[in-house]
Amino acid sequence: MKELHITDVETFLVCRRRWNWQSPLRHNLQQAALSQPLFIGQGVHVGLDAYHSNGDNPYRAIVIFRKWVLDRTKAITERSGPLWDAERKMINDSYRMGAALLKHYHLWRRSTVSNLEVVATEQKFKVAVPIPGTGQPSTQIYLAGRLDGIVRSPTGSLYPLEFKTARSLSNIHRIFVGLQGTIYTWAAKQLYGDEVIGIIYRILRKRIPQPPQPLQSGGFSQAKTQAKKTSFQYFKFRLQAHARLYGLNVRDLYRDNKKVLNLLHRRGMDEFFLEKVVYKPQATMDNAVAALYHVGKMMIDEATPIFATPPPWGCSYCPFRGPCALLEAGLPTEADAVLEAEYAPRHYWEDKNEPATKGKGTGA
Repeated sequence: MKELHITDVETFLVCRRRWNWQSPLRHNLQQAALSQPLFIGQGVHVGLDAYHSNGDNPYRAIVIFRKWVLDRTKAITERSGPLWDAERKMINDSYRMGAALLKHYHLWRRSTVSNLEVVATEQKFKVAVPIPGTGQPSTQIYLAGRLDGIVRSPTGSLYPLEFKTARSLSNIHRIFVGLQGTIYTWAAKQLYGDEVIGIIYRILRKRIPQPPQPLQSGGFSQAKTQAKKTSFQYFKFRLQAHARLYGLNVRDLYRDNKKVLNLLHRRGMDEFFLEKVVYKPQATMDNAVAALYHVGKMMIDEATPIFATPPPWGCSYCPFRGPCALLEAGLPTEADAVLEAEYAPRHYWEDKNEPATKGKGTGA
């Protein structure tokens, strides 16, 4: 039986040439030096797993995240040699961004009244894909993957918990309507039964909140422009740290900064975090699983033709646009040379990406 992963299925549907190079079913390649968005996204997922599986412990999250960064840096240098200055800067910037996201997420969690119980973190699954119209499991393909978490509501309903990082919290509707969420809900239902009724997304904006801005005359700025650059919880956190450092009364700092605190309190943390529940009716899941079966059959067929099928926006973000452009120009030898020099088997990176050692989970 062949193993399907939903991100691999989505890549196949976008562009078969990219899929042919990237898929574990084919060449299984990725860029030897990962892009910053992917580096941050993977690392923050590891940190969030450590956070929730160790009693919402931010220190554990940072320790595990830092170890992950060091391990990945070592893997890159072992595969590609000493880092270039630009690569070193990317990793350092990614660490600062990831650590800030995890710390800010902890402040958001402490300020959010949550009645969700964490049932599991980093839940692996492997389930047979049913043959449409028969209900019988396929003997050729199965779906495998890993859910960021499983949470239970007070009513007993269960939801996969999916973390995403994004540059902005606007124009992210496509995340909620993609195939991944529906398939993950279906997979969770195979593991936990009919109590699974939807999926919960938590989106973390990739932006470091701005600390209070000191004035030359003393004190901190009360400018309204800070509202989109920081949060109420982070602003208070930094005022508390300032009070401890200089032996000040934190209540006096709160009073002196009442104007900006009131403004930030009204805004909450909407500029940095978004949680959304998406319910998945059975008919939606049935349609998605039928599509998964038919697409999966094409993916495992060695005779399936390969060609470039990029959407209008696809090439701008494709990690294989360099060798693809060479192929389009009729230069296959040169394309192969670029693949050999700048790409590596995905397992050199991903096989080491195991969840952190877990403790007991708490509320989500």
